[in-house]
Amino acid sequence: RATEEDFLALEHDIDAVEQLTHEGRLHERYSYSINFYRILAEITKNQIIIILIESLTQILRRMINLIELNEAIDLTQSRRAFMHSLRGRDAEGAVKEMTTHLNVLHDHLEQAQRKAMLRAAALSETGRS
Repeated sequence: RATEEDFLALEHDIDAVEQLTHEGRLHERYSYSINFYRILAEITKNQIIIILIESLTQILRRMINLIELNEAIDLTQSRRAFMHSLRGRDAEGAVKEMTTHLNVLHDHLEQAQRKAMLRAAALSETGRS
């Protein structure tokens, strides 16, 4: 269902995230990169998917705002590979790439959250001493 205009919107988003990455603006980059999923949901023209993605991205935004992100993962390479499959109407390839991307993102956020919890515990211990 995606049109050329849809593809261009996704590619513009990828370019913006890439620029923020090069500038080292990680929190902005993560916050902005969530926009990609909104655009993707809107392409489906399915209101239930749009609402579901909006809900999930709100949770993701809160999580990102609560943790300290010191390292960047390469969102653009994965998203460009996804776009290549999507443009080529290769649904299997697009699903595989998105699944890999979401698993990497999950692992990255989980690791950042774990580090934040360890820092909080260490601060708490320091405060008790």
